Amino acid sequence: MYGLRTAYIVMCSVQVPFNIVYILLFWRHAGEQAAAEALGGLYLVIALVYYLVLFSIGITIVVKSIGMTETDVREKAPQLWFSLKIGMIPFFIVNFLSIAAVLLWLTVASRGIFIFGVLLAIPFLAGATWAAMLPGSIIGVRAIRALIAAGVMPSKHCMLHLAAQFIFCVDVLDCAYITANYRKRNRLLCGIVSVLYLAAAIAVAAVCVMVVRVWI
Repeated sequence: MYGLRTAYIVMCSVQVPFNIVYILLFWRHAGEQAAAEALGGLYLVIALVYYLVLFSIGITIVVKSIGMTETDVREKAPQLWFSLKIGMIPFFIVNFLSIAAVLLWLTVASRGIFIFGVLLAIPFLAGATWAAMLPGSIIGVRAIRALIAAGVMPSKHCMLHLAAQFIFCVDVLDCAYITANYRKRNRLLCGIVSVLYLAAAIAVAAVCVMVVRVWI
């Protein structure tokens, strides 16, 4: 599971930089039809292979987490959950900022003509990004239940903690809170991560508001 976790984090993290580099290459050769078509075709092939591999790793993590024995859940799930949530932070920050930047650029470059395409693309992009957090969320559900069963944390707010695993930004903050407050581990790291991630989330929200204002 630890190898799959690392592979999943790395695969997600390289996605946005790769797309940015590819967009720059495509833009550079936009006037050369043959080169642009070759780049476009190659991109589709790479993207297909990439998402098949990423999807396979994500599904494998979910299946393995569901099939974990109770002993493995108690011993491994909390740490896997923490490392997945924390490890995915760079991906989500860069992903949201790049999506906002690309949509803003498309809107401005097309002088508003592409705005309807942007509005249609937002739910798809948000859904794809949300799906990327699911492996960590599923493991989080199992980890929370195991911590409650072991008496490490109370059950009175169980539903809130479980629901938090499927909400952007809240999932990471909740994971850091449980790790520091109930598991009594990585307290300094959890505090730093929480502050920085909350600041990054506010910055991303501000960028999104700016994009919306440009549309309006």
